[in-house]
Amino acid sequence: MGNRLLICEDEPLIAWDIEAEMRSRGWDVAGPAGNAADALAILSHTPVDAALLDIELGDGDSFEVARALVGQAVPVVFLSGHSREVLPDDLAHLGIHAKPVAFERLDRALRSAARER
Repeated sequence: MGNRLLICEDEPLIAWDIEAEMRSRGWDVAGPAGNAADALAILSHTPVDAALLDIELGDGDSFEVARALVGQAVPVVFLSGHSREVLPDDLAHLGIHAKPVAFERLDRALRSAARER
């Protein structure tokens, strides 16, 4: 299993917190990206093994990024204060974790999904 993780979160303090926590758990972090365009740019030159995507970004949502990752069979976990009902039908099967983040639970979910890849 690889350990490169894409983080897409538009709130810088939250992004830095997530990045630091996931690095401490052994993940090699790509990003963090603050918007979908930056996340897609990272993906154009950096392969990843899993991704954490905030649903609501300052300039829209992360659904296009999620679709690109799903198309590459990369596990995606959404982070959000919203319920599962906000996910479009084609992404409704993906995991969603509530903010504030429970890092231990999130780490287990990502590692499990990456192993099944």
